Amino acid sequence: MQEIDILLENGNHIAVVEVKNRVSQNSIDQLDKIMDNFYYFHRDYEDYKLIGALAGKIFPKHLQTQALKKGYSVITQQGDHIEQINPK
Repeated sequence: MQEIDILLENGNHIAVVEVKNRVSQNSIDQLDKIMDNFYYFHRDYEDYKLIGALAGKIFPKHLQTQALKKGYSVITQQGDHIEQINPK
């Protein structure tokens, strides 16, 4: 069994969002594991493109950079709004 915080489906894309109050290295490792095993647990989505994202209220810049380098979107609070940064 696999626990996923948020799962979004749109046409032929599926997004997994791991949500944390405070993002740590363990948070990134946890998302890596979810992404690596996703199709094993969710065979109905084998033809979908899988997208990963990490969301956190407290999200240190060095961990944002690491998540983006791994191809994950970053969702975090910036002042009074939410900001999403997508990998390039």
